[in-house]
Amino acid sequence: GLLDQQAEVSKVRMRPDRLGVLICLSLLTGVCAGCPGEIQFPAADSGADQGAAADWAPSDTGKPGADQGKATSDVGKPAPDKGGGAKTATWGTGGAKGSVSATCSGRAYLLHVPASYNPGKPAPLVAAMHGYGDTYQNFFAVAKYAGWSAAADASGFIFMVPDHTNTTRPSFLHLKGSGLDAAATQAEVNGLLQCIYKHVGAKYNLDTTAISWIGFSEGATFSVYAAYVLHKELRAIAPYAGAVTGLTLPTSRKIPAYFVCGTQDSSYATMTKLYQQWTGAGHPASSSWVPGVGHMFSSLNLQGVKPSAVYKWIST
Repeated sequence: GLLDQQAEVSKVRMRPDRLGVLICLSLLTGVCAGCPGEIQFPAADSGADQGAAADWAPSDTGKPGADQGKATSDVGKPAPDKGGGAKTATWGTGGAKGSVSATCSGRAYLLHVPASYNPGKPAPLVAAMHGYGDTYQNFFAVAKYAGWSAAADASGFIFMVPDHTNTTRPSFLHLKGSGLDAAATQAEVNGLLQCIYKHVGAKYNLDTTAISWIGFSEGATFSVYAAYVLHKELRAIAPYAGAVTGLTLPTSRKIPAYFVCGTQDSSYATMTKLYQQWTGAGHPASSSWVPGVGHMFSSLNLQGVKPSAVYKWIST
């Protein structure tokens, strides 16, 4: 059955809500905490080097859910920087500062752009994904309450909270029966990266070597999955109380990950297992296990490691 847990549904007010399946995927055991059945990664993907797609970039369609396939490394990438060097800056113009609401190819998103943003200097970006059953608007408010907007102001990064495009369940993770729909979930990953590159990057000058993803619960699981398939595109990840374990980590590039979870969270054991897998494979990792905290994003930030400290680690 479904688990009754505390879900954050407003800026500072929380109420009991039913967080359904996939608080975390455990691919070592084939089960997940809080899901109504077994979660198995498709056999074709299990154990494979998820970095095999490292030479592709999302296609030019920009349509969430489209078959992104494999493309050349230049497709979908930003234009070369004005100095003629590597393709690391998007050189977008015209974007406003403060809180910004926009939509790209059917995907809504919210931004917090610091007052210090200078379009002449490529800016880092942190994208944050909400958990199952939440909304991007609510998660943006909760993240602000938890200190992420203040961290963006202090450190000069653009903070983005996107919506998903999943039409079957309110989550970034797509399911097929009782298992993960890897193709649809990867299309979600690709579509979000396209949104960052081509839509946010058209309005803001982004440093594409400094794009990091964080997430809570299923949003965290999504960010970990993205680290496997986009390990050359993402600077780092920071999953909060959600994980994927059991897959072979990419070998062509080691991706930094900061793991955060409460010791009273049902995903705590899986998170610690993933941390051990990450460090055991030689990938840079740090962790914060917050005593006495359950499945609450705001508490993990307010009672545990501060957003500014997480960002400092993932950005250096």
